[in-house]
Amino acid sequence: MGITIGSGTFSTVEEAGIINGTDCVLKSIPISYCASADARGTLKHAFREILALRCLTESSRIVTLVEARSTSSAIHVYLERLDLTLAELIVHADEPLLSSVIEHVARCIAEALNECRIARVVHRDVKPSNILLSRSGGVVKLCDFGLARRLSDDAKNQIFTPDVGTLWYKPMEVLLNSTIQSHAFDIWSFGCVMGEIHRLRPLFPGSVSVEQLFLIQDCLGPLNTSTWSKYAEICKDANKIVFDVRGYGLELLLPNIDSCLYNMIAGCLEYDPQERISAQKILNLLGPTATDHTEFSDACTKIMNESSLQLYTRNN
Repeated sequence: MGITIGSGTFSTVEEAGIINGTDCVLKSIPISYCASADARGTLKHAFREILALRCLTESSRIVTLVEARSTSSAIHVYLERLDLTLAELIVHADEPLLSSVIEHVARCIAEALNECRIARVVHRDVKPSNILLSRSGGVVKLCDFGLARRLSDDAKNQIFTPDVGTLWYKPMEVLLNSTIQSHAFDIWSFGCVMGEIHRLRPLFPGSVSVEQLFLIQDCLGPLNTSTWSKYAEICKDANKIVFDVRGYGLELLLPNIDSCLYNMIAGCLEYDPQERISAQKILNLLGPTATDHTEFSDACTKIMNESSLQLYTRNN
C-alpha cells in the first residue's frame, strides 16, 4: 500500500510509484462501496471514466490512464501523477496571476475540450480541482471523467440527468433541469473557471440552485426571450426561477482583465448553449501556443514551496 494522498466518500488516491514507465497515483474504489445503497452509480461512474479516458488516449491535454484493473475487492485505476491542481494554485496565490499564466491554462484546457468534442465526450464537471498542473514543461491536463458521457449520433434526442456537475460551474440549462446536454455544458464551466483564476475567487458562489440562478442573472441579466429565445421550450423549470434584475455586468467581476480573456469568458457565459463560443474558436482567439512556460512554472513552484503542498491532493 502506498501513502494515501487524497480521499473521497467512495474512493481513495494513493502513491503508486512507477507503472509501465510512468509515475502514477492509484485511485481505488472498493466494490463494497459500489454495492451499497449510498454509493449507487459509483461503479457506473468508474467505468465511464475508464471508457472516456480510453477514447482520449492520444490527447496530451487529458490525464493519462496508465492501467485499469479490477479485483474481487476493488476497481483500481492508475493515472499519471502531476504536481498540483488549479484549485490549489488559486487558493494559495497571494497576488493576481500573470496574464501569461492565465492564457496558458486557458489554451491548454480549450485544447482538452476541443479533443473531447472530437471524441464526442462531454466532461460535465470541469472545475479547478479537476485541472492538474505540472511545474515542469508547462503541463496542464483535464482529469476526473467520472461524470463524463459520450454523445450519440442523435445527440438532440439523447436524455441526460440534470443532477450532475458542481454547482458553481453548472450552466444555466442544467440549473433549470434541461435533459438536453452538449459540449456547451463544458464551455460554460470553462468560462467560470477562467473568471475564477483571474479574480482568485469564484464568479458565482451560490450555496443552492436558486441562489446560483440569482447570482448569474444578477450579473448577466434576466433570463428572457431576448437573452435566450427558446429557453422555455428546453428547460422544464425555466419560468419558475426568473428574477427581476437588470444585470450589473460581467466587467464588474473582472476588473483589469485583458480584453482577449474578457471576450473569451463572455463568449462562454451565453445563456443559450448554441450561442456559446466553441473550444476551437477559443483557441483561435488566444492565438498560437507559447513556447516559454517560465512564468507558469514559476507560479506553480512558488505555490508548492510556500504552501508545502502534498502532490496531487484532491478529493475524489
